Amino acid sequence: MKNLVFTFLGLISVINLFGQCDLKITTNTKSKLEICKGANYLVQPKVNVPSNIVWYKNNDVFEFADNYSAYINAPGVYKVLATSIADPNCTAWSEEITVTTIDFPTVELSVPKTSFCPNETVLISSNLTDQSGWNIQWYKYDVQIDGANDENYDANSTGNYRIEISKNECVRFSNFVYVKKLNAPDANFDLSLVGAKGVNLTNTTTGANSYSWNFGDGVNSKLSNPSHIYNVNGTYDITLIAASDNGCSDTIVKKLFIGSSANNDLAENYLEVYPNPTSSIVRMDNNFDISKAKISVIDVAGKNIEIPIDYNLNLIYFSSVDSGIYFVKVLFNNNQLIKKVIKI
Repeated sequence: MKNLVFTFLGLISVINLFGQCDLKITTNTKSKLEICKGANYLVQPKVNVPSNIVWYKNNDVFEFADNYSAYINAPGVYKVLATSIADPNCTAWSEEITVTTIDFPTVELSVPKTSFCPNETVLISSNLTDQSGWNIQWYKYDVQIDGANDENYDANSTGNYRIEISKNECVRFSNFVYVKKLNAPDANFDLSLVGAKGVNLTNTTTGANSYSWNFGDGVNSKLSNPSHIYNVNGTYDITLIAASDNGCSDTIVKKLFIGSSANNDLAENYLEVYPNPTSSIVRMDNNFDISKAKISVIDVAGKNIEIPIDYNLNLIYFSSVDSGIYFVKVLFNNNQLIKKVIKI
């Protein structure tokens, strides 16, 4: 048995002596490796027989490695020498690994203001200008924003925003930027006619403390609840701009129809409407052939209202409309007459 063992060992020695070393070494990476600056990349060699491993960097022994792994974090040319444990004369070199590092650009975010009104957006700008090869992704509260892959982002809601840049396995985030969407006033008002050409405006706006009115005839007011008298009949756009302390505002426009009998072509006694106010039906008593007239009903906004009109019985049916002020407009032989009707 001993003779058999010595014969086997002798055979191995003879094989190695005549160059029959079959040691092979590979690594888990490519020959050219681009790594993130400041990061550690684990490189692990593999050998086909038990071996001792020595790492080299730029042809010098690389001390920051053990037998079977090395954490590489700097540029250079790396290679591994493997020596068979069974035969010190049996050695093999790995393929050289050329390592370069990726330098991250410094990523900073800025905003012109940190709060904005509901009808606005705020542009979050990055200092990234020409970053070819880098992937960009915007986040809100660490959740990806779909489709946000440009250098800048228009934010339209409150939140913490930041940008991620990545290349290969390298990832870096910018600083967070917080922006807040402010509350805006909710502008609204009611209007009621006073006499033939007057109007009272009741402000029902919420969330505002300053008001700017335009009555549509060149007259303005800063009062909360103004009144106004028009000089000429017609349809007017009444505009209210309501603003709050935070700088946000809201605008609403309502139309007002002004008409009276004072300057109408037909005399006042040509037509009477009653009962007025009414809850449903208005009767028209007239001194002309009403069947040849054109009758329309208009609301305070100047809009024609579609309601039934019986020309044979001289009746207008207001039962289908809301309570409020309406105008009955009669055109007869190119003359007109307007009567105000109150629906209760």
